[in-house]
Amino acid sequence: MVQDKEYGFGFIPICGCTCRKLTIKLLWLFFALYLIYQYYAFRFSFGQWDLLLLSGVVAFIIGLYLVAGIPDKIEKALSRLIDRKILIFKNQLTREDFFKQLHKKAEIWARFLGFVACLFMAFAFIISLEESFKWPRVFLGIAETLGAYIGGSYIGQMVCYGLLGGLHVNGSVKINIDPFHLDGVGGLKPLGDYLFHQAMIVAIPAIFLAIWWFLFPFWPRDYHHWGDSYLFLLAGALLIEILSFVIPMLIYHNVMLDQKNKWIKEADAMSNHIRDLQQQLNAEENEEKKKIQLAQIEEMTKRYWAIENLTTWPIDVKTRRKFELNNLLLFIPLVGDLAKNNFNLQHALELIKGLAQ
Repeated sequence: MVQDKEYGFGFIPICGCTCRKLTIKLLWLFFALYLIYQYYAFRFSFGQWDLLLLSGVVAFIIGLYLVAGIPDKIEKALSRLIDRKILIFKNQLTREDFFKQLHKKAEIWARFLGFVACLFMAFAFIISLEESFKWPRVFLGIAETLGAYIGGSYIGQMVCYGLLGGLHVNGSVKINIDPFHLDGVGGLKPLGDYLFHQAMIVAIPAIFLAIWWFLFPFWPRDYHHWGDSYLFLLAGALLIEILSFVIPMLIYHNVMLDQKNKWIKEADAMSNHIRDLQQQLNAEENEEKKKIQLAQIEEMTKRYWAIENLTTWPIDVKTRRKFELNNLLLFIPLVGDLAKNNFNLQHALELIKGLAQ
């Protein structure tokens, strides 16, 4: 199993175990020193403290703690699917080769999304500096852009793992749903649990950005120069959530839906057989044969309803709806800004007044 995979340092380095632990220590040191500085600068006037930066550091540290051992977690989840014969290898692919290919693809995704996260953060700082240029913000921007690359690398990993590196799309592996599996989701629960776990991790930046965007107009310290930047970053964070959770969920939903449609044909044939057995049961006088027929009817009825009630999502309905609701709320700042910039309230009131007359 892979334990918090070390990637080494190539042309574009990726943050591995050593890098992650060192980054966490440096962030805690910075947090402590900046906390002391804020106290001496503003004492107990907390409204003047730079809580935006302090809370951002804490959110980043929490995220770095949560991503520890992600490669190991996906290996454990997929190994359970392999043992259950839900994930089946094709073209003489072995378990070892499968995980080797998966981790290799994860490195590519890590570099790519790390670079994209860098660009997003750099552009956000450019927007902020245009409104209020200060040299300390330039140095802060450089540091946070580096942090964006580290965070983006881990997010790239998770996106790749959620998509199984595309190996199920190119035919290297096949997902074989079992409608009678005890986990209630066709045997895919370990994968669904992993997807939900990583969705909670990648939601941290979006939640942080959305909360602070709502707080900016009311906060005593002036953060207005961050308004547009945070909307831009929030759009990026929501895009990442879509890549890491929504798209994988839709892919597995389509796989499960396609296989359920095939199982439904068996269920329909089974229902006809059950009807025939029930008719025979009414005419049967031998008690022993009746017991056998009743047992057959009961068994086939269980199989019929297992197929009929098979979900087409790898996680349960309650969890999925909870995630969907929480993420819909994160779109409010984007929708609100769009409405603010494109909706003329005075003109609307005049139209309503004219209609009333």
